[in-house]
Amino acid sequence: MKENNMSIVVMALVVVITLSMSMISGLKTTGNAKEGEEVKITGTINEIDQLVAEDGGVYEIDITDAGNALVEEVGKKVEAVGFLEDLGGVKSISVSSYKIIEK
Repeated sequence: MKENNMSIVVMALVVVITLSMSMISGLKTTGNAKEGEEVKITGTINEIDQLVAEDGGVYEIDITDAGNALVEEVGKKVEAVGFLEDLGGVKSISVSSYKIIEK
């Protein structure tokens, strides 16, 4: 009986930890994100101030302090966090932070 109770406790703990981790991360990738949601996009900065995501999506980089710094990282792989916008089919990201993954 004690083994059965211990199994239930362990299973419940695994569920709680899994749910907590998904709530902590909170950021979506672009595949299931909607306009206005905060996302994390991994991709490369091109010569015309765009973020080209690993999934092929192209995002204009909005003018923000972080966005202005990000466009200077041409050719580098980055992970950008920000809010999605869609203006008549043109996707953009209002970058709040980023980090360089590869130089």
